[in-house]
Amino acid sequence: MKNFLIKATLFILILFGIDVLLFSIAFHLCGTFPPEERALLENSLQTEGLILGTSHAEQGIIPSLLESETGLDWYNYGRARRNLVFNLYYSKALWGSGARPKAIVFVATYHDWNEKTHPFMIKNFIPKEQFFPIGLDFIKERSLLNPRKWLLSDQYSSTHRMMMSRSLSWLKNRSTALPFTPHPEDGFNGSARMIKPKPQPTSFNQYPWTVRPINLKAFTDTLDFWISKKVDIVVVDPPEFLGSRLSHQNYDTYLNSTKELCRERGVPYKSFSTPGTTIVDDPEYYRDGDWGHPNSHLNTKGATRFTKELALWLKQVLPQLKSLEIAAGPSTP
Repeated sequence: MKNFLIKATLFILILFGIDVLLFSIAFHLCGTFPPEERALLENSLQTEGLILGTSHAEQGIIPSLLESETGLDWYNYGRARRNLVFNLYYSKALWGSGARPKAIVFVATYHDWNEKTHPFMIKNFIPKEQFFPIGLDFIKERSLLNPRKWLLSDQYSSTHRMMMSRSLSWLKNRSTALPFTPHPEDGFNGSARMIKPKPQPTSFNQYPWTVRPINLKAFTDTLDFWISKKVDIVVVDPPEFLGSRLSHQNYDTYLNSTKELCRERGVPYKSFSTPGTTIVDDPEYYRDGDWGHPNSHLNTKGATRFTKELALWLKQVLPQLKSLEIAAGPSTP
């Protein structure tokens, strides 16, 4: 029995050692092969408005429509899984590369507070002194009660796959950077798909609001950063389909907490995800989500309606847009 325990312990130590080694190699390669946002820094900087966030920003806000409604030109930097930590360091990278926006729309949803950081996205934008705390956040993801969280190589398999793919690509063309292709819709990625939700059941799954401390700090630091640069910033929560919205167990806690963080800094905040409004209750505006599914995204029809509502709100809360409206006179329908 004693020999078995020694061998088992040795096997576990070796396994975890190999796991850490593989993750360390992948994390190092993340600095060699930059994500697409690195190319965007050099090619889409000089817009008056920036849209930051995850997939809810990417699929929910149409820059061309926002431009026609507000008079400012916009670029949508929102992308799936670009979490709050990513947007903090990407904000600094944008500024450092020469971006001088007049306004920022920062999308922060119920889901973003628990979204984990992905190494292949963040490594190119964090300073060296942040490598340890960010790396520690990765390591703390381990959970003895969840076998899928025992190994870093399992949790961050997307990073390993990405680095393997980029390495093979480098062998072929000897280029570490992704080629830049101008986006036809200034970053907006829409979908014509429309969900067909089931009737409301008597009960459905609900999911609690959880907050990673590193995400909380990143959120407030992002606001403070743009405020320090004297750039107007607003925070918005785009609409989600009613079935998904009601699956958010602690939505009021999330709403009040986010409102307070913004209020302390004088930052306008608005949730557009209120049950009883047409855009929330009508499934024709969404490409996914349903009862018990905690996440839903707008389709192009929904994004069009939401962007118009967002523009009207921006005209109310942004001094820059109020000035433009006064200078231009009342708009014609």
